[in-house]
Amino acid sequence: MVEATDVSLGGETAKALVAKFTLAASGFVATILFARELGPTAFGGYYLLFALTKIADRPLNGWASASKNGSLKRQNNGKKWLVLSGVLPSYGFYS
Repeated sequence: MVEATDVSLGGETAKALVAKFTLAASGFVATILFARELGPTAFGGYYLLFALTKIADRPLNGWASASKNGSLKRQNNGKKWLVLSGVLPSYGFYS
């Protein structure tokens, strides 16, 4: 196991930068290939549906994250406990 003092901040930053650019470049190439395969109409419809799904997903993920963080911070007699505030409402969305 590597100690925290042995880790180079510059080296880790460079690795992360290379990884981000590699992911961006491969995503760009995949998007071009995907667009050529589907055609303009199907590709536009796909990305419109994808964008609407991402927009609709943001409030749900934010609410779930906030309720998880809030419930973990509550304490009862010094012990942390989890409130099931997100289980029943999210069950209602998917049933």
